Amino acid sequence: MRNQIKFYGVSDMSFGPYLTMVVSFLKTLDITKNYYTDINKVLEFYNIIQYAKIKGCSIKDIYKDKVSFIYKQVNLFIAQLDESNFRKYYNKVDSLYYEDFWELIDGNIKTLNLSPLFFKKFLNSKKCWIRYILECKNIVNTYNDIIKQYLLKSISTAEFLVDEIEIEHHFNHKTLYFPEFDTNELNKMFENYINDEKANLNYLQIIPDIKNIKISDKVKLLALKKEKEQSKQLFSNGGGIKIGSEVAFGEFDETMSEEYKDGSLICKYDTKWIKENLDYPTLLNNFIYILKFVDKQMRFTNISKESELGIFEHTLGIHTKGQYLIGMSFRVKQMACYLKMISYIQELEKYEVKINQLLEWFYTTYLKEEFGVDDFLLYMPSEGTNYFEKCRILFPEIDGIIKQFSIFQEYKEIDHDLLEISSSSVPFDNIKSLVKKKYVYSNEEKTRRLFFLLFSNQSMMHYIEKYERHETFFELITKENIPLKDFPDYQQEDLKWLFSQKYIKVNKQGFVKFANIKQIVLMYDLKTNEVINYYHYPIEFRKELDKLIRKDICYFESTLLSKPEVKYLNYYLNDRFVTNGLSLRNRYGHGTQPKKDKEEVHHQNYIWLLYIVILITIKINDDFCLYDEFEKT
Repeated sequence: MRNQIKFYGVSDMSFGPYLTMVVSFLKTLDITKNYYTDINKVLEFYNIIQYAKIKGCSIKDIYKDKVSFIYKQVNLFIAQLDESNFRKYYNKVDSLYYEDFWELIDGNIKTLNLSPLFFKKFLNSKKCWIRYILECKNIVNTYNDIIKQYLLKSISTAEFLVDEIEIEHHFNHKTLYFPEFDTNELNKMFENYINDEKANLNYLQIIPDIKNIKISDKVKLLALKKEKEQSKQLFSNGGGIKIGSEVAFGEFDETMSEEYKDGSLICKYDTKWIKENLDYPTLLNNFIYILKFVDKQMRFTNISKESELGIFEHTLGIHTKGQYLIGMSFRVKQMACYLKMISYIQELEKYEVKINQLLEWFYTTYLKEEFGVDDFLLYMPSEGTNYFEKCRILFPEIDGIIKQFSIFQEYKEIDHDLLEISSSSVPFDNIKSLVKKKYVYSNEEKTRRLFFLLFSNQSMMHYIEKYERHETFFELITKENIPLKDFPDYQQEDLKWLFSQKYIKVNKQGFVKFANIKQIVLMYDLKTNEVINYYHYPIEFRKELDKLIRKDICYFESTLLSKPEVKYLNYYLNDRFVTNGLSLRNRYGHGTQPKKDKEEVHHQNYIWLLYIVILITIKINDDFCLYDEFEKT
């Protein structure tokens, strides 16, 4: 049996193969017959019309008569469709075409003139899927009251609303249209959903953080309690995957070691190094070179990266707009990070060194002696204050660090009179760098296809039967010598594109290799880490970055923090930008923090705030170092 033609969009990977099928179909189509009484043939014609509508697509010109015939067949179907045969046709629709059926009806709803009574009865029939109808704006507007009453009774409505309004969609999402609901209706709807035994844990996790649907805090709290109840039940039955972290300071052969074992990150640090190097610069540098809070380019290492998400973490579950992506790798790194902070602070205290002293020394002494920065002030919480008070003290100090750096960045001095009259805080993404060429990002439009073909294990480019299996095309090309003739036919179109863009070449030995390995290394870095710190690459690589920027494949931004780093800090501090974060600034700044007597919770939050100050300090030091070396005149 011939495969039926389906249109999923120009950017979908099926576009090319289906377009080939459309051409073959049109070549053999017999236009002496009538097809308009065959609903699935009509819907296939409807999909072919979508290909014919594409700007620049030549099939409507090459097969002009046949495309015109297809339009007529679809119109003949609509002309004879009415209440007497509507259900009969609908019952014969192939599952592939349900969405197309309603799309076709939506475009002709005024012509069909289906009565409200008929539509109401049809809507309540067993085989009618409301989601497809909600994709149809004209149908929703025409039968608004009927659809509203149906949705108010349906448990699924809460999920539909969350899907449309709160969930982040990347590909081929079709907008859902709804009647208007008042606050009481929404509260009741979500309350019924939460109390239903079929409530989905994924949605229960999202409801407490809803920003754009007007439901009460009481309903959000109800969802939070139900989510905890379901999670507890899930894990009590042995569900989930065990992950963890271990951090140890002691006498070891190596200064530091980190390894993953059975889902855990095990970190070991030799105390001899600390004992023998108690000077302040080394103790601060330990956050970089021993604890590895940043990599060699001074990029935060503990952030969530898409490249570290597994295939199931990408495809399963749901992610809201503004949600910080949290996978198993991120959870493991966060556990380890917290343990590193606690353990290192305890280790320093053995030698009567306080982390607060290190930080105050950096801003008040080191910046002046090393870079000539006068009057950079920092007042860390004193030892006598409890952790609740320490948390509240640290927030204005974090703002003070950022404001002072921002004033220096603009005026090359710190003017405290100007600082005092500046009442507004500087958002993380608006902190300018001293360095003009700071971060390099990929132009997503220009690199999406390249990144997928070269670095994705979901691309079919990495598999050739006679060669050893590799995870990606990048691995295949770098580790194997493959003649062009060995690539199968289905890979030829993508190979032609890679050749045309000069990413690959055939070398003198006749093997397919990368044309410019330096550019590919840079692309791999961008795909993996989402950003490059420009001056941390050698000059020959920076020249390649300049070429990519001139071609608009990449672009510069000059900020203290990279985009992934801004997201990461907002995860800890600001629920204005991140829906599922710790919201520490909002809690301690707006009086919604945990009770004052919950010292353990405040201690944990204080450790995270110290960690944030350390990260910002590392970035400021890097900025001054780069400015001093490359751009200061």
